[in-house]
Amino acid sequence: GYSGACNDLGVAYATGVGRPKDEARGVSLYERSCNGNSGLGCRNFAAHLRDGTGVAKDAYRSQQMYKKGCDLGYMVGCANYAIMLENGRGP
Repeated sequence: GYSGACNDLGVAYATGVGRPKDEARGVSLYERSCNGNSGLGCRNFAAHLRDGTGVAKDAYRSQQMYKKGCDLGYMVGCANYAIMLENGRGP
């Protein structure tokens, strides 16, 4: 698959740009993108897990997805992961 394209389509669904807004569908596409090793996809998935938008709130899983994004070289994921650690959110 094309993990970057899954992320881009996830953005379209999550924000309602160019199609009806469907946050749950957007989150599903972010997860698929992350599973395909897109650091940006992991960061977007993590943000929705953190906030509970389009998916059940899950601080632990959010932190893990930020870390995965970081491990994949996406620096914004690293920054978000560090913020969660600093704020005591997650495990």
